[in-house]
Amino acid sequence: MVAAAQTTLQGLLEGTKQYQVPLYQRTYSWQDHHLERLWDDILRLTDDRAENPKATHFIGSLVLAPSPNNGPAGVGVFLVVDGQQRLTTLSILLCAIRDHRALTEDDTHRDRLTGQYLINQWVPERRLKLVPTQCHVA
Repeated sequence: MVAAAQTTLQGLLEGTKQYQVPLYQRTYSWQDHHLERLWDDILRLTDDRAENPKATHFIGSLVLAPSPNNGPAGVGVFLVVDGQQRLTTLSILLCAIRDHRALTEDDTHRDRLTGQYLINQWVPERRLKLVPTQCHVA
């Protein structure tokens, strides 16, 4: 059974969960034109939210599958079947925002963004929220 649900980036990343990109997926490969299109969308959303604070933007679909290794409790692990390029890019953008704010403001922003959106702070064996596919060289 497939279930579709609408959510936000915040809803995807908050809480104790992990997104794993399976080995069969290609490695991260977005190039400048992909990044520019996403950045233009983010800027457009920023302008829209200035007029309407509840404005949202559809960044595309993510196809997630619960990991067969999920237990009854703990971190919910999901396999990223589709959408890993966008999810990875948005995670990298959050890292850049975190680092910029730490340089220009103070460390609390870095710690908050890291703990809330990028890592599972209290689960060392599932520390990263997004685990990209690994390139294996024979």
